[in-house]
Amino acid sequence: MKKRKLLVIGSLCVFTLSLFVTSYVIRRIYYAPEAIAKKLVRTISEGDADTGKMICPTYSDGSAISKESYSLFFAQLAGNVDEQFLLNPKNFKKVTTKGLFPKTTFLPRKRYIQLLTGSDLEKVSVVHKKRAVEIKNNKIGPLIPGKYQFEFEVENPSFGLESKEKTITLDQDKEVILTDSKTFLNNQAIQKQLLGVVADFYQSYNDCIQNNFNFDLLTNVEKDVKKELIETFEIIKPIMEMYCQDFQVLIMNNDSLKVTDDLQMIRFDLYIDLSISIRLKDDKVEENVRDGSENATVTLVYDKNKKEWLVAEIDFETYEQDPLNWKNKQQIKLKKKNKAIWNFGQVGTLI
Repeated sequence: MKKRKLLVIGSLCVFTLSLFVTSYVIRRIYYAPEAIAKKLVRTISEGDADTGKMICPTYSDGSAISKESYSLFFAQLAGNVDEQFLLNPKNFKKVTTKGLFPKTTFLPRKRYIQLLTGSDLEKVSVVHKKRAVEIKNNKIGPLIPGKYQFEFEVENPSFGLESKEKTITLDQDKEVILTDSKTFLNNQAIQKQLLGVVADFYQSYNDCIQNNFNFDLLTNVEKDVKKELIETFEIIKPIMEMYCQDFQVLIMNNDSLKVTDDLQMIRFDLYIDLSISIRLKDDKVEENVRDGSENATVTLVYDKNKKEWLVAEIDFETYEQDPLNWKNKQQIKLKKKNKAIWNFGQVGTLI
């Protein structure tokens, strides 16, 4: 009888121990935080978003996770398996229920990305894996912590678009500088465009001389400048016998580029090999007004309607600079001199 009791007690102990071991093994394999983290990665890679949402049901403060935030997180998690990132308490709050078979959830801590631009007038758009991302006040979020790759596009109303890709690890809130005050001014294509405005202006200026000072042919110029030129030549044309103007080379000092806060006006230092000679009717003496080596300060204004830069002023009353000393510069050199000659009593010729 005593042996039977001992056998029963022994069997119960073995059963209890076996149950405990089995429970422990099951908990380690299926319910431990490490196991749940692996399960989350696996289910997402298999496209099981519903299970993923059960493992990450809310943010750590109890607020709901948006559909977009889930989509972004699942998309990046599927291609970037990092279980330790999930287990880091700085990124996710781990919540485990008590019991024989506990339930573990990972509650993400909210993360935000603040996007910084060189001007409040610049508009930002963001794409993640070919899908547009919502932005509010140049801020993305809240997002689930993770490693994200975004494509950013900044639209400047006066200079056009700037695009870039960035990989951002959201282990904390991040600030991302997309543009600054010099981003567009340092763009060589934009620099060439601005210098080209001046080159086209002078070529059209010579076209005007060729056509008997017909300033209807003048391009890339602000209307007040055009009006001033018309009035000037209406005064001096009757007393001139000859007018000659030519140029071939223009050089911009890139480091001198400055734009106003409203992005509507830009200034820079210019070198131009502009030559102007005039012969008046009375003295018959040809006078060189410009000697072929000139420094000037150029002011351009942006026409919102035409969406183009226009010459507002070319001021030759500035200090002399040698373009050889300019470290950063853009240059336009025509194949040959653009030259216009006008003589009294005849239409000028463009050489």
